[in-house]
Amino acid sequence: MTRLFLTHPLRVTRQHHPAEIADIEADLKTGRIWGRKFTVAHDCGLIVNPEGLRFTIEGGLVQALSRSLF
Repeated sequence: MTRLFLTHPLRVTRQHHPAEIADIEADLKTGRIWGRKFTVAHDCGLIVNPEGLRFTIEGGLVQALSRSLF
């Protein structure tokens, strides 16, 4: 049995606070929509896995767009 004692335990949180802004262009005749610029601010604390964070942000952006359009 192994015991581990930390003098300064890591704080683990599952909270995050994102804000996303999309600059879009729409053709009213065809109904086609283009995303011109996307800006994302994400307050997530300590980043342990930068690539995973990037995928989380991109996935959240795609999900937000799909929910707002359909």
